Amino acid sequence: MELVGRARNLVLKRLRASWGELLPGTDLSLEEAMVLFSLRQCDQTTPGELATRHEVPKSTMTGILDRLVDKGLVRRWPDDEDRRQVHVSLAEAGRDKKIDPRQIGERIKAEFAHALSRLAPTDFEKLDQGLNALIDALHKEDEAR
Repeated sequence: MELVGRARNLVLKRLRASWGELLPGTDLSLEEAMVLFSLRQCDQTTPGELATRHEVPKSTMTGILDRLVDKGLVRRWPDDEDRRQVHVSLAEAGRDKKIDPRQIGERIKAEFAHALSRLAPTDFEKLDQGLNALIDALHKEDEAR
């Protein structure tokens, strides 16, 4: 899992480096844009649920949400019954942001494809076998559920 996470982080690092080129004129970080995408998928959620979905600590998600609230893109409010619980949703300005998640997905695929094209054929074959074994294990786990 550590290796998969490291590969993912390196691709995200490259994506962050070219973020301005990918979305010119945006004042959003990659992480902020990804949270906006998530909030478009649901009416409202909690910071903890977003942190879990994005695999980041709750404190990191709090910082991302603070910036999005400051930019007027997200609204946050306490739960009526449990004031310790907080809810978040897109503000109207957040719904208006024109960011295409497919464009970002395509860029991520392109970064992976470029990295894979640089592998020696024997290394590529080993990676292919390993990833297929992982996929098979995940399918078997799903079937067992």
